[in-house]
Amino acid sequence: MKKAILSLVAALACGVSSFAAIDAIVINAGGDEPVTIALSEKPTVKVSADALVITTESGTTYTYETTEKISFAPTELGGIEAIVADKAMPTFYFDNSALRVYNLEPNSMVALYGINGVTYFQGRADSEGNLEVDLTPYHGVIIVNTVNKSIKINKK
Repeated sequence: MKKAILSLVAALACGVSSFAAIDAIVINAGGDEPVTIALSEKPTVKVSADALVITTESGTTYTYETTEKISFAPTELGGIEAIVADKAMPTFYFDNSALRVYNLEPNSMVALYGINGVTYFQGRADSEGNLEVDLTPYHGVIIVNTVNKSIKINKK
């Protein structure tokens, strides 16, 4: 069991120090399916006389009996795929005098709200999907709501 703990510590240290892309550890215990734990889950390891217990920050617990052969290996988490939108997301440009929004659906609705829920502005994008709003009458936090994206801006 001490060998398994040293192996885990070495795998974690190897992942942190020499491989920038290492962000998970694979645990293989006997005949069980390998378990991959993201290092961002901050796993903690506790050892008792009869078990090795790994608990993640989210509360998931993995328990291995001390009689099992356990191996550890650093790895990369994979499977993150790029999100490809059918249409471009809106682009916001903001200075203290105006808000410009580009890449909207043509004639789509845009609304500006105060933090207290008061509607400051409602309007539609032009035929090219662009909109410009004069911000000089408004101050403080403004919520900009479009069909597929909302942002908060703070106008001083």
